[in-house]
Amino acid sequence: MLLPGIDADAARATAEQLRKAVAKIRVPHRKGDFGFTASMGVAGVTAGDRSFESALSRADAALYAAKDAGRNCVKMG
Repeated sequence: MLLPGIDADAARATAEQLRKAVAKIRVPHRKGDFGFTASMGVAGVTAGDRSFESALSRADAALYAAKDAGRNCVKMG
């Protein structure tokens, strides 16, 4: 998700809100309801980035850090 015009703290807060909303979803099934979790990596474009891919790479690394931390969380890259 691209969030132009907001800082890293606001991006993290937005990702946390989305993560919590996903966790509230319940899907009924004959064997019982099931739910979802979301792991997210957040990174912003910095003055030192030579390309958008630099920020994307940090976000990707943060995503894997979230998964390594037990999933269902947001990590900053």
